[in-house]
Amino acid sequence: MDTRPVQYLIVDDASKRMSSRAVFEQREVLGVFNRLRHHYEDLGATKGIVICEFGWQRWIDLDPGFRDGSSVIFKTNMTSDSERRMIEDLIGPAYMGRLDWIWDQIDRGNNKIKGLSVGRIGPKAIDQGGVGYYRHKMVWNFPEFPEILLGDEWLDEKGRYIEPTNNVDAMSRMAAAGKTHLEIAEALGIGRSTVTKALNRARTGGVEA
Repeated sequence: MDTRPVQYLIVDDASKRMSSRAVFEQREVLGVFNRLRHHYEDLGATKGIVICEFGWQRWIDLDPGFRDGSSVIFKTNMTSDSERRMIEDLIGPAYMGRLDWIWDQIDRGNNKIKGLSVGRIGPKAIDQGGVGYYRHKMVWNFPEFPEILLGDEWLDEKGRYIEPTNNVDAMSRMAAAGKTHLEIAEALGIGRSTVTKALNRARTGGVEA
């Protein structure tokens, strides 16, 4: 994150690290999520919006703190009766049938249908336009996509998130790719002096240069 007025955070395969069964770890992650606004302000931002998008496979596995968003998009249906009932409560029986059809088409190898989903806008009632098709053109490359995405390399051996100020591996990768210390700092949302000191310690084996 940085101080720009719009922050867009994508958490892909979210249930991999945030299962509702992992109670202790889940509580810690929820705390980080709930502090995003404060972290944004700590960076020096005065006003703006932080948009978080979670992608996952099993609806019921993700904590309600994450899945109860202002809008939800379903690509495929669920196999368990309990999850199907939960989804039908959100999108209604008519669009439940359409979601089944989308899933069937994907199963049959129809790649063109992958840009079609069923979406629900939380505050709007189903019969007042709160549910409908979500169409998104398939994009095969992202010329201006962020260079740093928080994947598994940002986690330690226990699956815990590594703070950017401590992620020397990420700093070293960007430095090796030709990034300046200022560019690395902006990408990670930390101070340039933090990057310089961390890379100096890494280069000298832990001894300040």
